Amino acid sequence: MTEFAFIFILMFSSVLAEVFAGSYGLLIPFASFAIFYISVVYGWELGVFIAIFAGFAVDFLFSRDFLLISMIYPIIPFLGILWKKRGFVKTYITQFVPGVFISVFISFSISVRFLLNKGSNINEFLYLLSQMVLAVIAGILLFPLLIFTLDQISAFLEISRYKESSTTTETSKFQK
Repeated sequence: MTEFAFIFILMFSSVLAEVFAGSYGLLIPFASFAIFYISVVYGWELGVFIAIFAGFAVDFLFSRDFLLISMIYPIIPFLGILWKKRGFVKTYITQFVPGVFISVFISFSISVRFLLNKGSNINEFLYLLSQMVLAVIAGILLFPLLIFTLDQISAFLEISRYKESSTTTETSKFQK
């Protein structure tokens, strides 16, 4: 039960943080980072389930007419499983790699959709390029920090942790 509450609070706060940052014109994929974390720790099934709902929540809160994030977020859990199978979850410092990849993936997708929808000129291109750079910096700095913080909270709550997830089986932890 503690794990469900932890996941709910994590996703609620990450979607809220992403929408809050987006309301100031910042593209920081907090919900994507949380989906990646959940899919590595608890399995891809739960990650996809949560990704679908988080994608709809982000798209609806941003009032998007095309539900792009709802189609992109369910891909992230599979990236998490690939990262977990490679065994790169043991150290916190290497976690900037999926942070950068997720940031580029999300910001590039949104940028392409924006340019296709609005047309392109140099000002919009430079704005989207600056958003992509900001998202990459967020991936480099915030993603390892997020994983470290969430692992500390998980250790306090005595639930599954990211750093220990490579030693568990591939079945979902909620199938007990």
